Amino acid sequence: MKQLLWMALLCCACTKSESATDETPNTDPGQKYVQGKVTDTNGNAIKGARIIVDNTIYYNSGTTGTTDANGYYKIPVEIGSWRVYAEIDRTFNEQTFKKLELFPDKDNAFAGADGATVNFKWKLEGEKPAPLVGFFGGTAYLYPDSESDIRDSENIEFTFTPVGNLIDGNPGHVLVRKGGKPQTSTYSQMPDIPIGKYNITAKHVPSGKVLKLRTAYEGSYTSNMIAGFDPELNFCSRCLTIQFTDR
Repeated sequence: MKQLLWMALLCCACTKSESATDETPNTDPGQKYVQGKVTDTNGNAIKGARIIVDNTIYYNSGTTGTTDANGYYKIPVEIGSWRVYAEIDRTFNEQTFKKLELFPDKDNAFAGADGATVNFKWKLEGEKPAPLVGFFGGTAYLYPDSESDIRDSENIEFTFTPVGNLIDGNPGHVLVRKGGKPQTSTYSQMPDIPIGKYNITAKHVPSGKVLKLRTAYEGSYTSNMIAGFDPELNFCSRCLTIQFTDR
């Protein structure tokens, strides 16, 4: 009987979609909530951010909501073990970047019997906290030209100079990065670059040679490559490709 009651509660949670602006009075003094505020990179409230409250045991048995005009959310939760996530969509460079995950100010796991307060902030770079994986920034994938004598991307210094504002509307700053070392998970990659449009140049540090660049396998090489991140390619999300040569 207890098991049937628990499954009934989960089915109810699965179909809920709560809004922070729901003014229906709470008649149950024992009802618990997960609540908090969502802000952008400048600390301003984000309206309409999606809040996902997910059961940590049962698949697809959570509830969702959105933040109000002041960035607040408040969603009732049942007994059980839960995690809460927040995400937004943003249009940048005439492309839509969907499900940009936001950073929680604490471990976002909680017991429904206790409720929780978890605030979220939009970050453009940095490692995502578990159980999320990866980085908040985008990834550049590196490819040597077949005729290039230089192929060691881990020894190439790439300079990214923002062209206009980044995805959050702020100007950003110049970044200098190298590709990951061989036999690492980031070999031939440069992860965690804030999503934006950049003027990109490259220099092979051991030889001092200035390299020519292009979007991988497209167009002509140039010493100053202008490129932005794509929401989705056939093998990656929030990424760009760079092909390099010394010829």
